[in-house]
Amino acid sequence: MDFDKLLEPYVENGRTIALQIKWLTRKGIPETAIDYAMTAVYKRIERGETFINGDALDQTILNVAKDYHNKEIIERFTKHIGDIADTLDSDWNKLGKTKKIWEVLRGRA
Repeated sequence: MDFDKLLEPYVENGRTIALQIKWLTRKGIPETAIDYAMTAVYKRIERGETFINGDALDQTILNVAKDYHNKEIIERFTKHIGDIADTLDSDWNKLGKTKKIWEVLRGRA
């Protein structure tokens, strides 16, 4: 994919691929999300999608990057919660019947 060629209709105000990446980085977008968003949006352009101007293109890339990053965060958080639940379940399963009843009565379970 030739990013520079796909960007040609949107180069107003000196817009370049490097400047788009720099702008996204300043917005706090991590590299993995930038890579994903740039590739996804430029593939859309390659397939024929157009934007009214370079600013609209930039905003689309930013939104795709934010969505991707948010999904990454949710996936990591969900995995972390799952890991905690597995540990708790494992600890709970190690308890005997009497100890489980005692833990419930004490409000710990």
